[in-house]
Amino acid sequence: MLVYQAMDDHAAKVHAIQPWESSPEIFTLAAHALRLLQDFRFVEVLSLEKSLPKSTIALVLVYPTPSNYETQKMDCDKRTDN
Repeated sequence: MLVYQAMDDHAAKVHAIQPWESSPEIFTLAAHALRLLQDFRFVEVLSLEKSLPKSTIALVLVYPTPSNYETQKMDCDKRTDN
């Protein structure tokens, strides 16, 4: 069960969600903990050039963020707030 709790800005910054480990095993364990059927699992795909298994339902793309990501995000948020 996921629980939502309203937080003020300070608490939200302190409890910010950290990026997940990109390991397929970690993703699978977390998904099963969230009640995804045990038949489903995450696997690593190293190239989109080759055909995917027919049983593929979705892709989760994981890529590194630039070191100045947070600064860029805050700048963008400020522009959209105005």
